[in-house]
Amino acid sequence: MKTGRHIQTPEQTQHSNFLLSVLQKMGVERDRFGMSTGIVDLS
Repeated sequence: MKTGRHIQTPEQTQHSNFLLSVLQKMGVERDRFGMSTGIVDLS
C-alpha cells in the first residue's frame, strides 16, 4: 500500500470502513470491523 497520500471518501463514510480495508490489505480475512458497512478503495 502506497504511503504518504490522502484517501478521499464520500461524506458520512464510516472510519471503520477504512480500517477494514487496511486490515484486508494486510491479509486479515474479515468481512466486518466495528460498525463498517463496506470497504474503501485504497488503490
